[in-house]
Formats: sequence, C-alpha cells, structure tokens
Amino acid sequence: MASNHTQHYALNRWDLEDQIVMDDFNEDNEKIDAALKANADAVINLRADLSRNGKLTRFAYGSYVGAGDSGPNAPNVLTFAFYPALVLVSADNSHCCMIRGMTTAETIQAATVNVSWTDNGVSWYYLGNGSRPNYQLNSEGVTYHYVAFGEAR
Repeated sequence: MASNHTQHYALNRWDLEDQIVMDDFNEDNEKIDAALKANADAVINLRADLSRNGKLTRFAYGSYVGAGDSGPNAPNVLTFAFYPALVLVSADNSHCCMIRGMTTAETIQAATVNVSWTDNGVSWYYLGNGSRPNYQLNSEGVTYHYVAFGEAR
C-alpha cells in the first residue's frame, strides 16, 4: 500500500519499502477518470455559456497605425474571421463604439463617421468637410487599438 499521495488529486505515491497493491491503481484510475470527466463537462458548459442562439461568441483584438487620410475615398477597414456585432476603437482621447446596424457613430468632439458592415468586417470614414484624420481615428503615425465581438457563421 502507498505511504504517500500527490498534492492535488491524492493519487498514490510509493516509497521503495511500500507494497504495491492493485486496489491502489484502481482507486487512482477512478480519480483520474472523474477529473477528466469534470474537465470535459466544464469545457462543454463554458462553450454553452459563450454561445447565443447556438453560435459561439468570438472576439478579436489588435491595433493599427493611422495613415493620415480621411473621407469616403480613404475609409478605415477592419476584417475578422467572424461576423462582428460590436467594434470598439480607441487611442488616447479618441474613441469610437460601432454596433452592427448603426450607419453612423461619433468619435472625438462629437465628429460623425459613416459606418458600413460586411459579413466579416466594418469600415468607417469621416462625414464632415475637410480632411480630419483625427476625427476618423486615422491620424498619421498614431497607434489605435480595437476589440471586436461577434459570432461564428
């Protein structure tokens, strides 16, 4: 019979002078089987918690560096490996929240951008007069960060 046990699952650990008993192995196998089943169930439950209408929620995050352009001929474009429903973009004092279905959104100083959605992306550009890359979250050399949430299709 084992005189020691592992820290987390109390599996048997034998010293040289311990007698090896088959019941110890069977007991360990039952503990291992139960732990594997509990982990598999936890993964299934997590997937269920993250899903909506049977579709797994996806997210992506990243960054881009502004090119210094603005307007309908120079839109910002982000693409994803899923159907985006919410995209947030930010850099210092510039922020924009775009929710699928919106055709416009506000950035800094209440500037309005036109928003367009595709099955795997979003694009936007500044609607006002003149070149305003900062209003479009596209100032040259500025790093913008984004996070997007959506669902698998």
